Amino acid sequence: MGALAKSFLLFVLNWLDAQLTLFWVHSNIASEGNGLMSQLIKLGDGPFLFVKLAIGAFAAYTLYRCAECNSCSPSMLL
Repeated sequence: MGALAKSFLLFVLNWLDAQLTLFWVHSNIASEGNGLMSQLIKLGDGPFLFVKLAIGAFAAYTLYRCAECNSCSPSMLL
């Protein structure tokens, strides 16, 4: 699997995590353990999703751009 596919998969899994977190929190099945994200959920679904997906997009982009770096190469072997 190439670097682009791995980065895309990382973003998709982050998006799925955000959706499931909102579902579980609103269903009172679970609570958000991260203090910052918990405060964002209290502000509304929009701010939470925006920040969660922005962080995921930044991580995926960084992973993709640094795929050829020696420091990132071990993580891209998985």
